[in-house]
Amino acid sequence: LASVNNTDGRTSPDTNLTIKTKSSAPSSSPGNVTQTSKTATSISISWSAVPILDTNGPLKSYDVSYGLAGMTLTYLRPTAERVVITGLTYNTVYNVRVAAVTSAGTGPFSAPISATTLQDVPAPPTIFTVIPSATSLSLFLSVTPGHFRI
Repeated sequence: LASVNNTDGRTSPDTNLTIKTKSSAPSSSPGNVTQTSKTATSISISWSAVPILDTNGPLKSYDVSYGLAGMTLTYLRPTAERVVITGLTYNTVYNVRVAAVTSAGTGPFSAPISATTLQDVPAPPTIFTVIPSATSLSLFLSVTPGHFRI
């Protein structure tokens, strides 16, 4: 039990007190950042919350950064502990990291994870030339690079 002295006098020891401190940026990053699903043009990422003692105030959102290694990162600001990143390139590896945000600022980012999109369905080939003979047919095709296996 506690009592407090103020300009109006002393509170009784059984009075409930609410003490608020100023928020600050979170002091640790979200954990368990994981790729949970993928398509040829999207990746789904989830993570666990910052430990409550490290939030340093109410969490407002998260900063999710993603991009190719050595490239400028793009940022998203989801409010839940998951995000679907869309508009990506097929069969590509992206680096993804997550930070928690309070009204006072952004905490440290998690270690980056590598998240990969699926390979795309190949486009149909374009037939340029057909050369018939008595016993065979020769086709000359054009295919999109990276979309096929021989």
